[in-house]
Amino acid sequence: MKSYSTEPEQGKEDYSVPDAMLNFTQQNRIEVRGHNVFREDPRFQPKWLDDFFTVNVVDLLLQNAKT
Repeated sequence: MKSYSTEPEQGKEDYSVPDAMLNFTQQNRIEVRGHNVFREDPRFQPKWLDDFFTVNVVDLLLQNAKT
């Protein structure tokens, strides 16, 4: 459920794959754990994130945290 796969372009989110994965785990009583949203290594971040820190970071973080 990394941002580079769920939101390859800013504002174009697609959670169909992680939703299917979570549905499978719930149906099979498999526990799931999560962790940080963004990774430090730029190789594993969506390209639009390059501009992330040039705008209001707090607003973007809150927007992404709510999705």
